[in-house]
Amino acid sequence: MAQAKGEDAVIFVYHIPRTGGRSLEATILSGKFPHDFMGIWSQCSTDSHEFGDVYVDAWTNTPQPQSWLAWSHKVFDDVMLPPKTFTITMLRDPVQRFVSAYKLAWLTDGWIGPYLDYFYPYLKRDSLMDTARDMPPDVLCGQLRHFSAALSVDEAAGRIASLSFVMQLERFDDDVKRLSKYLGFNMTPQNIGNEFLRELLDLVDDESTLSNRAELAARLAPEYELFAKLREMEVIQ
Repeated sequence: MAQAKGEDAVIFVYHIPRTGGRSLEATILSGKFPHDFMGIWSQCSTDSHEFGDVYVDAWTNTPQPQSWLAWSHKVFDDVMLPPKTFTITMLRDPVQRFVSAYKLAWLTDGWIGPYLDYFYPYLKRDSLMDTARDMPPDVLCGQLRHFSAALSVDEAAGRIASLSFVMQLERFDDDVKRLSKYLGFNMTPQNIGNEFLRELLDLVDDESTLSNRAELAARLAPEYELFAKLREMEVIQ
């Protein structure tokens, strides 16, 4: 991975929807940043956001110069970063990520915000599997698509490997410890979530414990191939 520690002025998170990005960003903000690492952190922007002084780039390509932390749902090809940017992304088991997206789309039916716009046109409220069957690969395999418009496993793996740090939601607490050690300051894992929303999501029949899970995993095979490649490259565990 890129060795950018100690000189970076900005942390940028490639935030793939439904991979625990809010928890990651809150965790980063929980840290005590040493001055030599965050040379401009005291000049943070003050955009209105629940996590405090942080610039959230959901709509444009570049973080503002005064920002020390930025993130975006934009895909790799659409993001232009300044020099000395410490880049992070977090991945999630493909089936679990799809089920999470389906549940949230089913529950919110469009009001949650634009980042699930890709999902709503294919939503079948009476069947998770019919939703998956109707989705084109570039929508279904959102993690792969985030790093390769051509859905190339090799291209996506190479780009992910080029980032400064790669995390997995299933290893969140352990990866936070690794990230803290790597950057040289302590962070406390923040598991952000709305308990009421979680209870509502549990009411949605996701069919994931039934035999359909095998079919869903097969449809997500390109992402599992990507994960296997990243493990082979020792980027993830």
